[in-house]
Amino acid sequence: MKILTAFILCIAASIISFIQLQGQIAWKFPKDNPYLMMLLGLPISLIFINTTRIFNEHPTPKTIVCLGLASLIVALQVFWKN
Repeated sequence: MKILTAFILCIAASIISFIQLQGQIAWKFPKDNPYLMMLLGLPISLIFINTTRIFNEHPTPKTIVCLGLASLIVALQVFWKN
């Protein structure tokens, strides 16, 4: 039952995230209300936090290394000048 609940919460948060991030391209309301779209970040974060809590996930060394490498890749893309 916990997995089903976490799965549903994850799908809900993903749908809300999609609307928040891509809605300005598809619909007029999100484009006209950027501050309201910004406020959607709070419930999205809370849903993802609860999903993680249900799965009882803890950062492992592998996860920490992956996050570090991903951050390094993003930093290279942003700061590397040709």
